[in-house]
Amino acid sequence: MTPPIAPFKGPGSTPPDRSPPMFNVPPVTLCLLAVLLAVFLVLRFAGPDLVETVLWWLSLIPMRIAAAVDGPFGVETALAAATLVTHALLHLDLLHFIANAGFLLAFGSAVERALGTGGYLRLILASAAGGALAQLLADWGQQVVMYGASGVVSGCMGGVVRLMLSPGALPQRRRTALNLVGVFFVVNLLFALVGGRLMGVDADVAWEAHIGGFIAGFLVARRGAVRSF
Repeated sequence: MTPPIAPFKGPGSTPPDRSPPMFNVPPVTLCLLAVLLAVFLVLRFAGPDLVETVLWWLSLIPMRIAAAVDGPFGVETALAAATLVTHALLHLDLLHFIANAGFLLAFGSAVERALGTGGYLRLILASAAGGALAQLLADWGQQVVMYGASGVVSGCMGGVVRLMLSPGALPQRRRTALNLVGVFFVVNLLFALVGGRLMGVDADVAWEAHIGGFIAGFLVARRGAVRSF
């Protein structure tokens, strides 16, 4: 049965626009992108002293975490523990920011629509912490600095894969999910071997955090999505 077509209201009127908007980013993803952009711009134009201070207090530094664990429980312990999540807010390099923002826009939007606000927030926090814990296992006590939303982005990828593999999913989607898993782990293997040179930059890549975030996102994404995926 063909649905009725809304009549024109008069000469010169136009039919209602039924096409989806070009940019339809769900609210949590949009807010997170805005925060990441704001922090990036502040750090981009800040002086070196402010950047160094922000990195110390918000980035993940395994040496600082190890010292907090060995010392008495107190404010420093809580502040160090908070960096398991706050490191995801920081980007200093434009390419790093654009890559993470683009993948978050694609995968994060899809996961938020499927899981809803509460489920999506849990996935974001778990992915940030999961990526940080994986990096801590690799660099415990080392004087290295890790920052960026790559663990969160990887968690969103893991969430998308989990949803695509849900019971009743179409075979084509299952194949797409398995292909995504294969590409993700091959790329991170290359990161482990050649570092940032894979993307044309001379920098280390926290591939361990990528894998930790992916696993956390996969585990957190529940099979019973609140919306169809």
